Amino acid sequence: MADAPGSHCCSCSERRGVSFKDSAVSSPRIATEEEEAWLQWEDQILQAMVVPASPSPSRDAEVFNVQDELAQWTQAEVQTHAIEEAELICGLEEQKEQQLLELANSENVHQYLLMKSLVNGASYLTDAKALEEADIQDLIFVQQSAKALLQLVDDNMHARLEEERLKALDQYNKALVSHKEIEATAAREKALLKAEISKLKRDCRDLNEKFEQEKDRTTCRICFLKPRDVLPLPCMHFDYCHSCLHQYQKMRNICPTCRSPISGVLRHNLSMG
Repeated sequence: MADAPGSHCCSCSERRGVSFKDSAVSSPRIATEEEEAWLQWEDQILQAMVVPASPSPSRDAEVFNVQDELAQWTQAEVQTHAIEEAELICGLEEQKEQQLLELANSENVHQYLLMKSLVNGASYLTDAKALEEADIQDLIFVQQSAKALLQLVDDNMHARLEEERLKALDQYNKALVSHKEIEATAAREKALLKAEISKLKRDCRDLNEKFEQEKDRTTCRICFLKPRDVLPLPCMHFDYCHSCLHQYQKMRNICPTCRSPISGVLRHNLSMG
């Protein structure tokens, strides 16, 4: 039976007062924190190994055996590690099976198998013997692969046609917008042209009126053909040409405008100033 506590060791509180001697210095020193922690840990181990003495020990009392406890603890640790290792291996196996299942169901593997089946099926076109010897499962897989290929081609064709249709529709919409813009521009230009034509017509009419007014002001008021070039004296009404006024003087020697007698005529050319 183990001795009672304190029979061959001291407690941690008693050891804290113990002074240590350094090899280089003969004077005692206070223990460091690391040394006190180590002493505390050592006391805990020693107390766990020592069985307290009972006042009246019995023969049937259970005796604490450190080696048995250590063996049981070691066995439990081994079993725990074995269980953890087995669980880890099981998890890795399940992960591997899941990866293989995902790989088998992946699109790339499926497409590869379809392509391989189509290649084998293409060989049947030139090798009748290979077709006769082919297994029914292989033929079924070739048929499924051919259907998948046809469906893929049909989907691609429909996608291409839809793309072309959308492209043509987009071009048509752009052309329609451009045509509307051209029509709007043409309408604006037409309106501007009409306004310009109206303005030119007004200007032409104004010029004609001014021309007529100027013509009335500068042509003879008798013949309306020849320019005014003579002034009767003394009234000096500048309204007639020399030829018309001369013919009028032969009938009556008076001014056709004011009816006053003409004492003489004065020639004046407007173009000469």
